[in-house]
Amino acid sequence: NGLDVIAIEYNASNLPRARKCIDIFVDKNDVTHMVFSEEHGDVYYMSGFPGNWSTPELVAPKGHISIYPEIVTLDNNIFIAFEDGESHELFFISRIDGVWQPLENLGPGMLPTLKIGSNGMVYLLYRFWDGKDLKYNAVFAYIVPYFTGWTFMGEIHVDTTNPLPEITHVERRLEHGPHMTVGIDGNIYMAWPHRTPGVDSPSPYKCQLFCARAKEPGIVWDVKYGKDDQLFYQDTGSPYPRVEVYSDSTILYYNSRRIGPYFLINKDGKWSDKRTTSPAELWTMGITQVANDGNTIWVLSSTWGDVKGSVDVTGLTNPEASQFNWSNNDPIITTTPDTIAIIGKKWSYVCGSNDADGDNLTYSFTLAPDSMKINKYTGEIEWNVSEQSEPVSLIGIKVDDGRGGHASQWFNLRINPPEAGFTAEPRTGYAPLTVQFTDVSGGTVTQWLWDFGDGSTSTEQNPQHVYQNPGTYSVSLKVTSASGSSSTEEPSYITVLYPPPVADFSAEPVSGLKPLTVNFKDKSTGDIETFYWVFGDGASSTEQNPVHTYNLSGQYSVALTVTGQGGSNTKSREAYIHVADSPPVADFSYYPQKGEKPLTVNFTDKSSGVVASYLWYFGDGDSSTVKSPEHTYDSTGVFSVSLTVANAGGSSTKTIDSAVVVTPPLPVPDFEGTPRNGPAPLSVQFTNKTTGVADSCTWDFGDGTKITGQDPVHVYDKIGYYTVRLTAWRAGESNSETKENYITVLSKNPTADFSAEPLKGKAPLTVKFTDQSLGNVSSWRWKFGNGDGAFEKDPEYTYSKSGNFTVSLTVMGPGGIDSLVKRNYIHVTEPPPVAAFSADTTKGYKPLTVHFFDESQGTVTSWLWNFGDGGESTEQNPEHTYTDEGVFSVMLKVSGPGGTDSTVSEAYISVSVDMSIEKNNSVHPEKYFLNQNYPNPFNSETVISWFLPEKGEVSISVYDVRGNRVVDLFNGFAEQGSHRSVWKGKGRDSSEVPAGIYIIQMKTKHGTKMIKAAFVK
Repeated sequence: NGLDVIAIEYNASNLPRARKCIDIFVDKNDVTHMVFSEEHGDVYYMSGFPGNWSTPELVAPKGHISIYPEIVTLDNNIFIAFEDGESHELFFISRIDGVWQPLENLGPGMLPTLKIGSNGMVYLLYRFWDGKDLKYNAVFAYIVPYFTGWTFMGEIHVDTTNPLPEITHVERRLEHGPHMTVGIDGNIYMAWPHRTPGVDSPSPYKCQLFCARAKEPGIVWDVKYGKDDQLFYQDTGSPYPRVEVYSDSTILYYNSRRIGPYFLINKDGKWSDKRTTSPAELWTMGITQVANDGNTIWVLSSTWGDVKGSVDVTGLTNPEASQFNWSNNDPIITTTPDTIAIIGKKWSYVCGSNDADGDNLTYSFTLAPDSMKINKYTGEIEWNVSEQSEPVSLIGIKVDDGRGGHASQWFNLRINPPEAGFTAEPRTGYAPLTVQFTDVSGGTVTQWLWDFGDGSTSTEQNPQHVYQNPGTYSVSLKVTSASGSSSTEEPSYITVLYPPPVADFSAEPVSGLKPLTVNFKDKSTGDIETFYWVFGDGASSTEQNPVHTYNLSGQYSVALTVTGQGGSNTKSREAYIHVADSPPVADFSYYPQKGEKPLTVNFTDKSSGVVASYLWYFGDGDSSTVKSPEHTYDSTGVFSVSLTVANAGGSSTKTIDSAVVVTPPLPVPDFEGTPRNGPAPLSVQFTNKTTGVADSCTWDFGDGTKITGQDPVHVYDKIGYYTVRLTAWRAGESNSETKENYITVLSKNPTADFSAEPLKGKAPLTVKFTDQSLGNVSSWRWKFGNGDGAFEKDPEYTYSKSGNFTVSLTVMGPGGIDSLVKRNYIHVTEPPPVAAFSADTTKGYKPLTVHFFDESQGTVTSWLWNFGDGGESTEQNPEHTYTDEGVFSVMLKVSGPGGTDSTVSEAYISVSVDMSIEKNNSVHPEKYFLNQNYPNPFNSETVISWFLPEKGEVSISVYDVRGNRVVDLFNGFAEQGSHRSVWKGKGRDSSEVPAGIYIIQMKTKHGTKMIKAAFVK
């Protein structure tokens, strides 16, 4: 019926006879897969078609006998099991997505059978034997490719006294290997022989044969078929029972190892009588295998022994199986589930599928939690997730079309799985860089694994890590819980920079007589590539530790610039090196020379020559090394002062004997008088409150009377205000305390009097008026001469207009009224104007026309402008054109009734020429000049002016701090005179240079000159 029979002759003299050493499997694409063990025991795999085989692959190098190999395939995956013929252990190897996985040792076992379930599982059935006792029980196991390892269902015992699945172990013997097949109905069928040692006769061989069935899903053995009829053998060989299933679930059960093997048929649970092929003599002693297409079971029998045999093929047809359409297509699952479930929420999924044949599909679980339900006809699944749910559940869904077509879907459903996430602070910095990592993962996390990208890891939740070396580092975090794991990686996440170097240096010696040779020592820290020394005498060096000789006397500032990958840094020491011609000559001055304690004296150094050190002695035990110190004497006495100055050439000392005289402090006078006011005659008691020791005290009462005494009483006879002074004397010196208008002597009637301050000024003029009336005054009335007035005692008034104003005061008291008028008393004049101006532009190319705008305040009657280039104007808002280049100051002078005012804006107008280099021969100094660039620092362009006293070759070049030439601004022949060059911060390739310090060098035949320019961004 078109069935291809593949017969393979396999002859290996070193292998035991009757040991299966080869197996084949034909997949859905009609590709044949073969596994075999060669005579030394190594296991090989090959695939293809007869006549077109692939090169054998060594998949399991064993080195001794490997027997009973089994092979099956599922999609692109290959699964192989075999028995070690010496140790009787089972081994398993698989190729997943084209990659061979490590060889697995499954433990003691014999005679394996591998099958592919319609639910996508791989099934394994074998005989367990540990080599120590008579435990020959069958073991069933399964895996879900990609998802699980082997799950062992335990030993399937062969006790006939108890129905499946509850079978207890007894000391009975499982003869040879169990056999398994998967029917088109999706059920698993297993066959095994059984005999009781010492009961069943070993020859002729008698065995009871049994068969069991497990329905999917669940893999629970639910039916056991038994047959008590004995099969008799014609030799002492062992039974090899086999089971096959037609498409209508009719079971064919037979013994594969005998001459003329018997066949038993189970239809609807009933066994037929034993049958055999006819004629039986055509079947020689050998191993019988089958090929099953659902309609016909093809029986293949081969001989064994030392003589090459033949293969016979017989077809056992079940007519009732023809109802099945063998062009049936498998259904296809078209949906993908959400594999994350959340506790307390309902998880749902509809398994969508289609079938090219239009069959009605049904859905069932292969594996799922007990509480999870599936709709058989729609594939809709719902599950209420609780805290008691397993963290990870393996879900298997099977789709059946009712005609032998199947599809399966497997996935892990995770409960509250972790989701990796993290932050870090800081992410950029200098080495060594300490970074704090913070876990921000979602879900439940029990384990953390950090990879910091520099070879270091951590299992802390929030680790702190130190990056020692500069570089860019990727960071990853893997978080794990019982629900699984999650990883995230941030590429180039941490940037560790080279730290900028820190310049520092020392020198030895730092002072001495010329010529002075100084050893400079670099003490800089950090990553450094170049050094640049400036010695202060025009010389420089790029050595790390240079030696330099100073030939002229003087004080020299030294600077060191170090540059590395982290940038540049400069250390300067002002007046660091002192080179002397001869020792200095000490001299000094001081002030004051005499005074009370504490007396602070300022000493000023006036020594000549180069001074490297100072040493002062102040005569009171104190000293100082400051050049011009300040010293406070806290005790009285006469003190001598000396100053010693020194340099490398020697020292000099000047001493002034009895230089400073410190005396005790003079007494501090103070007093009180009671009463301080009243009508004449007024008797006042004065009390002396002087502090300190006084030899005598002199009083001046302000009315012409002076006396010497301690606490005098004095009578004032006339009305008026009296100023009192007390003078305290000691050793011919004195201190005085004066109290203005301290005593007031009144008359019975008030007498008006007043004063004002100021009496004249420019408007607005604020005047403070002070009542000086005598007598008992209860009210005041002021008139300020412009219609305004006040009723306060001492008012303050502001005159807003100019003029001469008459002021009057009227006072009133119990004794009457009195008035005083002072004519033209206050003089208020007009205020001067305040000059101010602006311009519509302050810089540009010549000729430059500028519009000036007067913004002066106040009354202005005339204007005088000076434009800084010799031009002037008397207009209020003039326009002026600058025809020469340069920087010009502008002045505005304004005049008005109140006076004049002027303002000057220095360097207000900048006029330049529109060219890169401009010559000016109007000025001819006698020396070469390289002026400082302007502006400096700059960020767009800067101008460098230079002068040649004579024509000749000259170059103007820019260098970086490493000494690399950046660009030539001018290189050629130039005429005598002033010149200007412009640098726009670009190198020789016209690209913008980095920000930093640059050296601008002017080089002629007479030498070089340099300036520093700072380029910023």
